[in-house]
Amino acid sequence: MKDILKMDISEMVDLDFDCSCGKHHTFPVHDIDIKKGAINDLPKIAAPFKDSSILVVFDNNTYEVAGKKAVELLKANGFKHVKELLFDVGDDILLPDEKTLGRIVQEEDLDCKLVIGVGSGVINDSCKFVTSRTKLPYIIVATAPSMDGYVADGAPIISHGYKYSPLAHLTYGLIGDTDILKTAPQDLIQAGFGDVVGKITALTDWDLAVKANGDDRCDTCVQLVDKALDKCFSSVEGLPKRDPEALGNLMEALTISGVAMGLVNISRPASGAEHMLSHYWEMDFIARGLNPNHHGIQVGVATPVIARIFELCEDILPAGVMDWCASPEEIRALLKKGGAPTSPKEIGIEKDLFHRSILEGYKVRPRYSILQFAKDHGRLEIIADVLTEEIYGNAENIDYSSLFNKEERKMKIAFGCDPNATTFKKELMEFTKELGYDVVDYGSDDPIYANVAFKVAKDVANHTCDRGILLCGTGIGVSIAANKVKGAYAACIHDVYQAQRAELSNNANIITMGSQIIGINLAKELVKEYLSCTFDTNSRSMPKVQRIINYENESISA
Repeated sequence: MKDILKMDISEMVDLDFDCSCGKHHTFPVHDIDIKKGAINDLPKIAAPFKDSSILVVFDNNTYEVAGKKAVELLKANGFKHVKELLFDVGDDILLPDEKTLGRIVQEEDLDCKLVIGVGSGVINDSCKFVTSRTKLPYIIVATAPSMDGYVADGAPIISHGYKYSPLAHLTYGLIGDTDILKTAPQDLIQAGFGDVVGKITALTDWDLAVKANGDDRCDTCVQLVDKALDKCFSSVEGLPKRDPEALGNLMEALTISGVAMGLVNISRPASGAEHMLSHYWEMDFIARGLNPNHHGIQVGVATPVIARIFELCEDILPAGVMDWCASPEEIRALLKKGGAPTSPKEIGIEKDLFHRSILEGYKVRPRYSILQFAKDHGRLEIIADVLTEEIYGNAENIDYSSLFNKEERKMKIAFGCDPNATTFKKELMEFTKELGYDVVDYGSDDPIYANVAFKVAKDVANHTCDRGILLCGTGIGVSIAANKVKGAYAACIHDVYQAQRAELSNNANIITMGSQIIGINLAKELVKEYLSCTFDTNSRSMPKVQRIINYENESISA
């Protein structure tokens, strides 16, 4: 087989080869057709399904751009069983949620043999996910060079307000007609370019994960993506002018990124911490009933932010990692040349949301990144404060000479109780310090136990402390009080299993116990178990936990 690094994009189909990384790669996409007038090849690509039932999916925008012509081409070439599904969203946006996915399933007839999606991100991901579950092939007619998922096997979808990327399957064929792509709205072109720019920090994150976490890497895929980036960036100034060559290079870079993801069956070659921030912002917007920015636009503005985090950790990074990363200034200049936004502030990401995303973005997916690295080295909170001040405040207020202590920060645990549990709390605090944690005493003098519960809950919710432990006679009263604070999730526990599941199943950031219910030795065991557990954001519990968070946000907004 010809060396993949020397292949034209149209040759990267039906791949099957042993790679220098030691693994065998396959890429069973049958057609990649990116050129002027490519939509006219749709009947030829779909020819094996000519006598079968076909479902064509589009929205009111993509129907006018390419959907109508796609249906006409099929019918004019003897396709007799073509069914159309139109999502009429008006001025709103289509989301890849339960409603959209369910509608596609409903419209798939029992004898359907092929689905054709006409659109970009949401149409592609929705058709991809559904057909992967109904065991049907799908073809995507791209209407915008807006994202890299056209030939990737992940399908970002939304469940109960939580966005995640389950494994789906690869498209049967991709059609990217440059005559159609150049008519895409400018913000979708910006989104595609932002997604490509995000590969800068994605590849840096991958190198970090190899050196700091022992992850695997395919250097062929790295070279493939790197080569595509160079080609795209060489014509970046043509994007605001809708130059056909620049748009073709952008679409090619997005597609090759998808090829790389398909070869290694993970999104590592194209997605790192910059994507985690984008997903975090998007979920927050959706939870508040707001339309989020295009994913790629958010990825673009997140990229210099992540590059800045790499800079702030440069003195403790493994050797060679920074060789992969451009400076934040260089990345912002690149985005500006492509006509894309350059700052989270510019696209409506509020100061508080930004700060929270730096602190919590690592939870979006279980993937080692610079966010996890900074957290593990006790720097994430300081970095969140610094970046927020740099973007939303005044950098002159920052003393860069003494940002980080040499010692790694310990997890900080907040303690509070009513007067009856004072001795109990004192013993638990000493025990917790012996375990290696920092402790903060919020007192025990107030007979109105809710007051101390509110104080602890507020500081845990705003990340002044990492977790909280509240005590009263039964543990019930302080639990009810703490749960009245937005962002505080308190679990009343009295056995080991509850201590474990409070964190592992429920992501509780506070536990409460009753000093009149259990003894001090059992309480110590519960504290040790709870603090040793870490919630897995990729577990089946995540959508349930996210639903609670979303309902909380909806109720407060209402």
